[in-house]
Amino acid sequence: MSIRGGFLIIGCAALALAGCQDVNRRESRASIGRSAERNVTAPVDIRRQRTRDAMRGLRYDSGRVVIVEDEVADVSGRGDAKLAWATYESGLDLLGRNARTRALAQFTQAVIRDPSQAEFYLGLGESLLGKRKLNEAEAAFRTGLDLDGDNVELRVRLADALQRRGALREAVDELNEVLEQEPDNGFAHVRAAVLHYYLAETDLAWQHLSVAEDLGEPYPAQLPGLMRGDINSATARSAGSGVQVGPQVRVDVGAGIEACNETSCAGIDANPQEVVASWNDWRDSGSSEVVRMGVAVSHDAGETWTDFLVRAPAGHQTGVEGDPMTCFDQRTGTLWVGAISFGTGGGVFVARKEAGEASFEPSVMAHESAWADKGWMAAGIDPEDSGATRVYVALNDGVVRSTDMGATWAGPVNLGYGLGFLPRVGPAGELYVAYWDNSYGIKLRRSFNGGLSFTTHTIAVRMDTWDAQNGSRFAGNFRVPPLAAMAVDPNDGTLYAVYFDTTSTSGDNYNVDLYFTRSDDQGTSWSTPVILNDDTYPPGDQFFPWLEVDQHGRLHLVFHDSRYTIQDDDTTHGRFDAMYSLSTDGGASWSEYRLTPQSFDSYYDGLDRPGSQFLGDYNGLGFGGNFAYPCYISTQNGDADIFVNRVIVPPVGDLNCDGYTNFDDINGFVLALVGEAEYEAIYPDCAWLNADCDENDAVNFDDIDGFVSILAGQAES
Repeated sequence: MSIRGGFLIIGCAALALAGCQDVNRRESRASIGRSAERNVTAPVDIRRQRTRDAMRGLRYDSGRVVIVEDEVADVSGRGDAKLAWATYESGLDLLGRNARTRALAQFTQAVIRDPSQAEFYLGLGESLLGKRKLNEAEAAFRTGLDLDGDNVELRVRLADALQRRGALREAVDELNEVLEQEPDNGFAHVRAAVLHYYLAETDLAWQHLSVAEDLGEPYPAQLPGLMRGDINSATARSAGSGVQVGPQVRVDVGAGIEACNETSCAGIDANPQEVVASWNDWRDSGSSEVVRMGVAVSHDAGETWTDFLVRAPAGHQTGVEGDPMTCFDQRTGTLWVGAISFGTGGGVFVARKEAGEASFEPSVMAHESAWADKGWMAAGIDPEDSGATRVYVALNDGVVRSTDMGATWAGPVNLGYGLGFLPRVGPAGELYVAYWDNSYGIKLRRSFNGGLSFTTHTIAVRMDTWDAQNGSRFAGNFRVPPLAAMAVDPNDGTLYAVYFDTTSTSGDNYNVDLYFTRSDDQGTSWSTPVILNDDTYPPGDQFFPWLEVDQHGRLHLVFHDSRYTIQDDDTTHGRFDAMYSLSTDGGASWSEYRLTPQSFDSYYDGLDRPGSQFLGDYNGLGFGGNFAYPCYISTQNGDADIFVNRVIVPPVGDLNCDGYTNFDDINGFVLALVGEAEYEAIYPDCAWLNADCDENDAVNFDDIDGFVSILAGQAES
């Protein structure tokens, strides 16, 4: 085990499917009384029990690792140093394959067999971080340092654990200890620079950053600009460009008052009024049927929805089927949904829907595994056959692929450790997978041979990091895993990524922003990240971004935002809004739109789980033609529901803002020729410049030929 380029190469995190609370007006509906009947704790029981089993035999509550003798009588090989080291090496191998819980069990066994080896506590602490056991990880690192106070890697990881829980000064102290031993430790200098910046000790931050630069250590590229006080942000643009943001429409229409979360959404260009959404759905009430994948289809541009449940195939169904995903194939109009059936006999299941159909075909198993976790899907050109489509699912176990439209699957090909593996397909069949490395990296895995092999690249170096289960940087009491969103321009292959990071701190409050970066060389290098959101002082927090690029190269983004409520991070009732943002110039400028009618309260998540809240970890967004469908969770009705707003981005010549240029726009075009005032009197919410068909920023008789050509093209099609 070692640190390379500032990132520990073992350790990973898994998302628990739920762990939420609701003490709200639903009590009056006697939902608390029904919670036992619905067995609402089942989604977390599987993972929690596995973690408890993996930790059995050790205690951490004293701040150090202690062997519990009453629990280790059945552990063979105690005192066998050779067996203990073999067990430790097995743990390293499992972490490298992203098998987090099994790795934790091996490190636990290694420590029980030989508690005198400091290295074992490094692996143990790293696997505990991956299982969201922050206090336990800190205890493991400290126990290792008690045995070997000169172990630099243990001290670096202890500093990381301290930063995760917000003990910035203590983290700096540990890094100073590292630098006393290794003055040329570039990673420690970078971390120290960031922490001193957060602590408003700019001179010290510059000193450490200068040394890190001299050592060639990668660092957050936006940090120098932030320390200089540069704006370091994308240009905000007014929201008056003719974009039409429709009202909220609830998607999970059949779920009633039961909770829903973790959204995904997909559309197609061939029929832009057809869109599919999916989510975790708690509507079933059987003793073992707890979570299902809810799916809804709209054929009228999101105005009405038909929803239903999609299950794993018989023989692979479990009590917990969630972590929904969707994808699309623009050339055939095919749409897919998928989810994970958690537990023995489960794995990833996928269902296909042909264009125009109201329902999905029976689901198939894409990957059988009792340990599958958090997958996402993508489809695109097969690099070996430009006339065919290849479908991918990326998850903790690796990438699985299909060359027959999802009927059969091969793989997985391992991606190493990390969380939130998001696949995207480029215009020539390039496969990209973005993910959080569970440390300070937003990483990219790239394949040019259809997912058979990958190279690794860095999208961005994070300034801050926190545990996947931790929401300490935000108001409310829900987890906020720091996952990244990525999309590919289908025309020129430009890659875009958005992630969220801490820009600054003030006392115990963190200012978290969305950061935007792009790559013009297939992910080999990336631009300096800039702040994407445009909120004012006091700043709000932005998180849960989802990014898409349409066929015109326009960027669509949905995210959650706290800018409309002044609140401290330690408040229980965190208030948030869903936002939509659009860029038509490759991310240089953005227009923002508020989607929710008022801020909603994270406290009312609709789940009867005292002690925590759950907003679902991510959002989704579908698009087709000139329509976009931001899909998100809101608790505005007293429980967690799924909503979509239809967004119309008018193309040139669309003078009535319905998303199409056709004969219905003739009257609007004539009015635009008369004058801007005359046009806006009839179409106050549309853009007069949509009549600029020759794109010279003016509307006059020179635009007539262009407008007629557009109409002629529409008539021919």
